[in-house]
Amino acid sequence: MQQLSAGAISDQVIENLREKESNQKDWTIKRPNWLQAHLASHLISSHAEKTGTMVKRSTKVILQNHYLVALSLDLQVVGVIGFVNWSNEGMEIVSHLCRDDFRKIGLGKKLFLSLLEEIEKIQPLSLFLCTTSVEYYQKLGFTLVDPKKYTAKLRHDCLRCKNGPQGPGFAPCPEYAMEYPPKFYR
Repeated sequence: MQQLSAGAISDQVIENLREKESNQKDWTIKRPNWLQAHLASHLISSHAEKTGTMVKRSTKVILQNHYLVALSLDLQVVGVIGFVNWSNEGMEIVSHLCRDDFRKIGLGKKLFLSLLEEIEKIQPLSLFLCTTSVEYYQKLGFTLVDPKKYTAKLRHDCLRCKNGPQGPGFAPCPEYAMEYPPKFYR
């Protein structure tokens, strides 16, 4: 096996960073058409079946609600995010997901910021989500909250969860409820 010098290793690290940086421009974020919504639904369903931490969303639900998709240069759906309006309780960010080969390059954050621009126009009572990725969302500015604050969400989605009808913060649910500070969207 060939050994690499320290200079060659640092050159490789720099090249990898450049490649990641260039990949950040290799997508478009937009509202989906029917085919893109169908592909986003498949991406969400595959992740839900694999992890058990996401509610499946149909093509119809994606089209009827506010969803955004990230498209690669070859027009594949590589990321998705949406929100559900729970009227008196605020808006929930749902189905925030990037395909495995498009993770850790800033796409998830860009999807969130693009959705946040839309949410700012509506000015909801609150903005929340339920997640297993607490550290990731804390970096985006979310804080942990009592999940009982969002009873409409718990009654609707949590009753359909394959982890059982408990809801975030309760056994056996692996998710936590988190809220985004109103100063960023009001």
